[in-house]
Amino acid sequence: MGSSNSSELPASFKHLFWDCSFQEVKDEPSRPFVIKRILTEGTWEEIQWLRRQLGDSEIKGWLLENQGRGLTPRQLRFWQLLLDLPGEQVSAWIEREKETPWHRRRTA
Repeated sequence: MGSSNSSELPASFKHLFWDCSFQEVKDEPSRPFVIKRILTEGTWEEIQWLRRQLGDSEIKGWLLENQGRGLTPRQLRFWQLLLDLPGEQVSAWIEREKETPWHRRRTA
């Protein structure tokens, strides 16, 4: 993605970045942080915008590189089906998350 205005995060995405400076992130929608935030917190329309900007292959690459960190099992299974991610890998990511103290606390 280039630095053209069409790839700049729309102002309507500001709610996704409530905990940081929107001005700092809006010019770089390909940053891993921005991708993760949109995939984990975004609406379907916001996710579709990201797909148009980056393309599914870049999103797939991000998911593989980051091993799906931050996404729920449901989100991971969705992307597995949509992007043809290896099922064994996605299952391993989900199992890894079940081993974290945060997951155990949420399911207790």
